[in-house]
Amino acid sequence: LTVSAGAVTVNTTLLAGGTLNVGNNFLANHAASKLAVSGGAINVLSGGVLSGGDAGNAGTITVSGNGSAVSTFISSGGVLDITSGGIAMTTAVSGGGSVYVASGGTVGDTTISSGAILTADAGSVISGNIVTTSGATVTIPSTAGGTVTLAGEDNSSLIITGQGDPNTVIMGFSENPGTGITDGVTFESVKTDDVVTVQYPDENHVMFTLKDGSTVTVNIVGVKSVGYKL
Repeated sequence: LTVSAGAVTVNTTLLAGGTLNVGNNFLANHAASKLAVSGGAINVLSGGVLSGGDAGNAGTITVSGNGSAVSTFISSGGVLDITSGGIAMTTAVSGGGSVYVASGGTVGDTTISSGAILTADAGSVISGNIVTTSGATVTIPSTAGGTVTLAGEDNSSLIITGQGDPNTVIMGFSENPGTGITDGVTFESVKTDDVVTVQYPDENHVMFTLKDGSTVTVNIVGVKSVGYKL
């Protein structure tokens, strides 16, 4: 099934082997709303807009160049794949669901629940806020921008790849008052043994000085009052 210029499809369910293509180099307002996919595939192509897509049970939603997905829900076994030029806004991912953002892809406001995965490649962009809960896995490049909020306590779900100072603002960083354990953020390019000193330029930044003389500064709201443990 192909939905192109000016067409609308509503309340459509795709089962295993089914495919829906939304848009294809058309210029305006192609919409597909409230689509469920189980074992099938939805391809949002250039100019296409998917609103209210729902993928689970080996279903896949792929958003490619100049296509967009809005208000998407990914459940266990479902995949949202955002390729170069694609954009996904207001996405919720439950346990067992996955989101992949390729270089050139953009992900907006997204909630990643425990057991869910978001993986963003170098060159991808966060345009909005990623809320990640304890037990989730969120991997982003240092150049992604946007905001990541660590929800709940004992949250070590965020992994930052790449070199240099991350330009993503990290919010929700806190200490569990019962255990004294703080939330954690993993920086793949920074090894604990390479850290010489740790300083706080202000309340919301922490700066690591490494053995080679380089520094890595991270914007974590409230980090100075919470503290750290390497």
